[in-house]
Amino acid sequence: MSVASSDVALATVWDGVRDYSCAVLPWCQRVQNLAHVLVHDVGVRSATIEMLVTDDHRFKPKGGVDSCLCAKQHRRFCPECAEPNVSGRPETRSPWETVAEDCPQARLAQLDPRLKRAVEHFSTSRTGGCGGVWMSTIMYKWWAVSLTQYRLVLFADLDVQLLRPEQPLSGVIERWRSTWHSVVPAHGRPRFDVDKDGTSPINSGLWTLAWPQRAIYDRGLAVLERANWNVTHGFDLVGRPKKIYVKASGTLRARMFNTKMLQVNSWGVPFADCDQGFLVYMFVLHEHDVGAEYERIPPSCLRNADVLGCPHSCRHHQGPRKPWQLEKDNRGRVHSFLASFSFSQHVNTSRCAARFQKFKTNLRQRGRVGAGESEDSKEEAMQVLPAGGLIQRLR
Repeated sequence: MSVASSDVALATVWDGVRDYSCAVLPWCQRVQNLAHVLVHDVGVRSATIEMLVTDDHRFKPKGGVDSCLCAKQHRRFCPECAEPNVSGRPETRSPWETVAEDCPQARLAQLDPRLKRAVEHFSTSRTGGCGGVWMSTIMYKWWAVSLTQYRLVLFADLDVQLLRPEQPLSGVIERWRSTWHSVVPAHGRPRFDVDKDGTSPINSGLWTLAWPQRAIYDRGLAVLERANWNVTHGFDLVGRPKKIYVKASGTLRARMFNTKMLQVNSWGVPFADCDQGFLVYMFVLHEHDVGAEYERIPPSCLRNADVLGCPHSCRHHQGPRKPWQLEKDNRGRVHSFLASFSFSQHVNTSRCAARFQKFKTNLRQRGRVGAGESEDSKEEAMQVLPAGGLIQRLR
């Protein structure tokens, strides 16, 4: 299929967790800019923002909500804490109100009841995974596989920055033009492109799927409904990582090499019982002909991805302290984040834009970034979109 006859979905999932309310505005602005690039510069027929929004998030910290230190000096990740609005009062908007305010361009999807039931069963079953109810809703990203009306689905978590101002836009455009037929092959068979990370063979925060198929989506639901997982042998008890590695093809071996999953020979590493492990199983092991070849990026681009000829790179705001949340020890990260997109024109219409303006004033009054608070954090990661795979490097 030609570029000109291709429809693209730029998709994400939000389960209503309050900590992510102010991730919507910057994510949407950047993804809308990427949609413009894909249509007007790369030449695709359409690029649609797709969001699956629910209020299903559940979290029960030990000791109750107060143990999260919500609104205290040492605030840490606690999804049940209501983010204060610009006036300092607890934020009570529903997720849908936030999206209507900060991302009105998005097409809101309905949660498939079967997916909801399958995820709930998998996360609560004695033989399931996902570390308990609080994180199970990240499995809703399997919804993106059902978007069969598109030729390409690009999925990005809300903490992924799809366009970075440091990278020349001309290089992003050229890369998409030159690799389109590798990412969306003409043969019409599904192709899954994704990065690896240090823990497991893939990083589930950013991936593309060409030619999505309903049959694959249904088979994934069946895996969740069976809820046949354990820490040693993984989904459907497919096997221990080292045994899989010995029998693996070159592509899978390259993905598994030097990962923590392989080193400890266990599916008990972070998120391997949930979305990352599930996507590994479905697209690398179960649907083994779908996962794309693993492409290594030239060392020069790993050192500096902001020059022409290097892949389109995205910043992934990893870790519990996000840059849309100002804390005493992440001011440098927030400063860099606020400089990476435009929000001042939305201050009178967006409560999050008003909050960001307040952050900006706070940082300006301080006059400098605190000691040890560099603009790049160890929790930042770079992911790039080349033909043949998504490659990640730490900053």
